[in-house]
Amino acid sequence: MHVLAHSAGGLLARDFLARYGAAHPYIDSFISISTPWGGEAMAESGVKYSPVVLPSWVEMQPNGPFIHSLFAKPLPTNFTYHVLFGFG
Repeated sequence: MHVLAHSAGGLLARDFLARYGAAHPYIDSFISISTPWGGEAMAESGVKYSPVVLPSWVEMQPNGPFIHSLFAKPLPTNFTYHVLFGFG
């Protein structure tokens, strides 16, 4: 099995795999595409200025607890990990 995730899906996939990936030896690889590993500044703006705040915005803030917790636990070594990204 190969886990392929794009954007915020990469954050969720990494969180899951760090927690439970070792229990799933059939996972061969994790590939993330354009994942905002440092959070998203627009989510922070939404939290500050929107009259209604979505819980996902709170989690996506660059200084939010979810973003900080992502790398607290390393990924298991039973699969390979690839990052694809763009810039500019």
